[in-house]
Amino acid sequence: MVQLFQGGIRVTMIAAVVFLSWPVEQPDEPQQDPVYEAVYEIDNTVKGLHASNLTHMGYKSITSKTSLQYQLQQFGFTDPSSGVRIVDCRYCIAVGTGFDAPVGSYIDVYFEDGDMLSCIVADIKAAVDTDDSNTYCVHDGSVVEFVVDNDVYDGVTGLPVVEEGDKNAGAVKYLCVYPGNFFDEERELKVL
Repeated sequence: MVQLFQGGIRVTMIAAVVFLSWPVEQPDEPQQDPVYEAVYEIDNTVKGLHASNLTHMGYKSITSKTSLQYQLQQFGFTDPSSGVRIVDCRYCIAVGTGFDAPVGSYIDVYFEDGDMLSCIVADIKAAVDTDDSNTYCVHDGSVVEFVVDNDVYDGVTGLPVVEEGDKNAGAVKYLCVYPGNFFDEERELKVL
């Protein structure tokens, strides 16, 4: 997977479960580009919203075998260094319905510090747990919830956007949704 950005290239290569990436200077804010279907700016001044609160949920809590959430996890694996689930070279996250990004949507999550994570929507936050706009969790103010393997996950400091020694990556600034969906293509699960 090669992603082009203003000023550089970020390359993520997969061989078994080894990731190689080179930091690249990210634009301060994502451009409304034909690549993105929608760009959502997170207003971190909203009372109750704590976009730097990176929460997690265990992927084994997704148990309905007929759900898209469950089906998506059948194509994933656990990143051994962070415990975060990965599908199609993207970190699995849950977001609210206010972002109009159903399960299988490809999303880039930009942080205030300029970092960007390539993600895929693996679960939807329940409307009862989100604010009136269905964009953040009313219990903890989080916008993004990582889907993890609780047997491997070792807390927020292991998340891919958290530098060693930090407690968080800064607040989520933008959620950028691509057109299309993981499930747009017919896929066959192959057992190795």
